[in-house]
Amino acid sequence: MVGTSEGTYDYARVSGDVASLLDKQIFFVGGMVKSGTSWVQRLLDLHPQVSCGGESHFVGSLFPRLKQALEEHNRHILDKGQNAFRYEIGEEPAVYGSDELLHVVATAILLLMRKEARGRPVLAVGEKTPGNIDAFAFLGELIPRSKCIQVLRDPRDGAISAWHHNWRMNPPEVNKLAPTLSQFVKGFADRWVQHVGGSLKFGALHPDRYLGVRYDDLLDQPGPTLARLCGFLGVDDGETVVRGCVEAASFERSSGGRARGEEDRGSFFRKGVSGDWQSYLDAETHAYVIEKAGPLMRRFGFL
Repeated sequence: MVGTSEGTYDYARVSGDVASLLDKQIFFVGGMVKSGTSWVQRLLDLHPQVSCGGESHFVGSLFPRLKQALEEHNRHILDKGQNAFRYEIGEEPAVYGSDELLHVVATAILLLMRKEARGRPVLAVGEKTPGNIDAFAFLGELIPRSKCIQVLRDPRDGAISAWHHNWRMNPPEVNKLAPTLSQFVKGFADRWVQHVGGSLKFGALHPDRYLGVRYDDLLDQPGPTLARLCGFLGVDDGETVVRGCVEAASFERSSGGRARGEEDRGSFFRKGVSGDWQSYLDAETHAYVIEKAGPLMRRFGFL
């Protein structure tokens, strides 16, 4: 709950904590839903030198709400009935502009990252929301030197996983938007091309601040893949710490003891495999996915 407790808030201390975060490596993780972003978040947050929170929805929720709040406040103080004296002497009140809005948003992001770190002496602080994939350029400009990690999964597997997840979480909404599996998969493929293709533009412009990791590599080579992530963030990528993170974030532990491939449709960790699409897609739906997403799928080795 937002609020203050009398005598506990120290502006200078909190401001200093926020400013000190800029000396650490700030990063954002994004990807299509059910692509493995939660797994990456967990792997990184288990690292003793990394804090990685999740689902803070800075761009999709926080930004528009803060923007609306400042705009409403601007309208209030520009109302002559609220500022009669200043208008009477020919002055117009100062209002919040784009610089102030972006500063408020950036500060709010860092404040929550500070809280997620829980006082740990970490070197890298980040956040995972799948929708970050559409905002790498915005986030990269908002927070100086920040880095972006994109998690990539074969859109065929991603669509099947998302289908099961959405039916588990909100059946009426799925039934309204895409009542058949074929419709859902086709729509997912269209979005995959749009979102993945768009995020690659940030990587092309800032190759030193972008890293893409594949779900398949997390499955087949979790240690080397996590080590590559650690190197990208400038934290310990040694075998001991990497192995500890991989073991603690394994599917078996996260699912409560199930082996990878053992399905539980009622769990967020449903199956944890690649190639599951082969049991679900008909020829016509599969052909649609290849037509739409084929070039990008080949680029990332999914074909």
